[in-house]
Amino acid sequence: MRFIVAVLAVASLACAACEPIASAQWVKTLTAELLRRVSEDQTLRKQEMVSLQEGLPVKTSLLARIDAVDCANTEWRKSSTVQSIVSSRSGALRRAMSDNEVDGVADDAGAL
Repeated sequence: MRFIVAVLAVASLACAACEPIASAQWVKTLTAELLRRVSEDQTLRKQEMVSLQEGLPVKTSLLARIDAVDCANTEWRKSSTVQSIVSSRSGALRRAMSDNEVDGVADDAGAL
């Protein structure tokens, strides 16, 4: 969840001046990838919360998977490709994100 907020924060600082057709495709692609990553992250974190709420120890393998996903998401967010897409298409990305809802993502995106 933190990476999506960070990506959208970077996007809100950039200007959105690009060719509409190319922009729409890039926004669609980036939005789909962001939503996929958020969904995977949140699914793992929900499994962790269920264990904690039931008073069970959280499996080491689950914690390792959460860490791996978090690290992969951080590296992906830092990638030059993602940074260039976000910086050149920020307005369209924010609009696309606000039209999609995965575990409250739309609420976070709309706050930016």
